[in-house]
Formats: sequence, C-alpha cells, structure tokens
Amino acid sequence: MTGLPIPAADRLTRRQRQGWDCVWCGTSLWSGAVLAGRAEGSVGAVDLSIDVYACPRCARLHIPQHVTQGDSK
Repeated sequence: MTGLPIPAADRLTRRQRQGWDCVWCGTSLWSGAVLAGRAEGSVGAVDLSIDVYACPRCARLHIPQHVTQGDSK
C-alpha cells in the first residue's frame, strides 16, 4: 500500500505543527503518537521544516515500514 505524502509545512495547522494532532486526519494525539516523518517547506530564506506525528491508525495506513505491536511482519 502506498501511503499519503506528508503535507507541506505551510499547509499544517498550528496543532499539527506542534505535534498535538495527527498530520493526516487531525485527530488529537493523546497517546500512541508515531513519528510520521518531516514536513518540508520554507518562506524565503526561513526553513519551516518540522517533524510531524500521526495517530496509530494513520501510521498503519500511510507509513509503509510501520508495524504496530502485535502485527506480524
């Protein structure tokens, strides 16, 4: 399965940039957040790139190498 690309940094909400919401579905990340990767972007010479996080469900769907506890390889 091919996952969705990580949105550009300038397209994220404040809560997604802060790691409070899933980068793909916007669900609040109370527990079980998974590093989804890095959202890239810039405004002029200012680098906006930032690490972003996903909920466990989106991580299984959109991060190819992600295997949750209990899943078999």
